[in-house]
Amino acid sequence: MRVLMACVAATLAVMSTSARAETAAATMCGRPADMVQIVIEQQKPSVVSLWRDQKLFVNRDNDDGSVWVFSLQNTTVHPAAICRRTVKDADGKETIENGQLCTAGEKACTHFAAQVAERLAKIDAGTR
Repeated sequence: MRVLMACVAATLAVMSTSARAETAAATMCGRPADMVQIVIEQQKPSVVSLWRDQKLFVNRDNDDGSVWVFSLQNTTVHPAAICRRTVKDADGKETIENGQLCTAGEKACTHFAAQVAERLAKIDAGTR
């Protein structure tokens, strides 16, 4: 898995600077919305793999409970990522924060988001 992540990181490193600049000011689940940085952070020991197939893979960062879903290179939406985490406001009320980083067309990104929602629902239900 670490080798796969290193390959994905290397592939993402060659992304155009303009694609990165579009998201430089935004954040996703408490992290800068920079695909290369997000993938590099997936190398932490606290990150565990939850699921994968030929189109996407799902990781959980046990440090903050965030769940990250990434497209694989053989997909039309690649590179794309979606995150989800629970956050508490000042009153202690929990909400779900979601983020998406996708530079493909709107239709492809919408389809990816639907696939991710379906997969996360299965993971949440314990059916993976």
